[in-house]
Amino acid sequence: MSGVLFVLGIELLSRSIKNDPTIKGIQVNKHELKISQYADDTTVFVRDLDSVTSLLRVLNDFKEHSSLEINTTKTEAMCLGEWKDRTDETFDFKWPKEPINALGVFFSYNQESANRLNFGEKMLTLEKTLTLQGEISIVKTLGISKLIYSNSVLPVPDHYIQEINKLIFNFIWAGKPPKIKRNTIIGEKKNGGLKMCDFKIMEKALKITWVNRVQDESQAS
Repeated sequence: MSGVLFVLGIELLSRSIKNDPTIKGIQVNKHELKISQYADDTTVFVRDLDSVTSLLRVLNDFKEHSSLEINTTKTEAMCLGEWKDRTDETFDFKWPKEPINALGVFFSYNQESANRLNFGEKMLTLEKTLTLQGEISIVKTLGISKLIYSNSVLPVPDHYIQEINKLIFNFIWAGKPPKIKRNTIIGEKKNGGLKMCDFKIMEKALKITWVNRVQDESQAS
């Protein structure tokens, strides 16, 4: 029950932030993005310093009614766009120089560094997992699963897609020429396939799911 009550409380906070006209989010196409939440992890996107002030006011009101308080000294902030070169540190937030991790996704001013953390290092973990198990189910549950969230919210460089697919299929066939065509092995079992993942296809499928999310205004902000 306590978990359900917490989710209800956090939903009220989310609605307060979304509905406050003094908190201005960032524009993503035609939609205004203000907040992204998962459990007790909250990421807020604001356009200017006045919006940050308004955000802190809403958070303080939320604390008064719920006794839940944000620890500003542990809150990490990052300037985006034209403000990325700003050096002033305001509002007692942490302004780390290293990449920021939000829900397993790293954000950095250095795109190559972010790609390495979001895909390269996870791919190395995948490789370690594959060398221990030889079943396709392990590839999907302990390997590919590590990449799904990053893949769904970030553009994946083509060379990482190719390297991940190469890693997966090289392991399955022990580096030898494949005995079954890829189109067959990724097919349904009823058609003689093994329902193996093709990372390139999965990457496209995860991006397509955003079409409905963007059209659904309840999820767009």
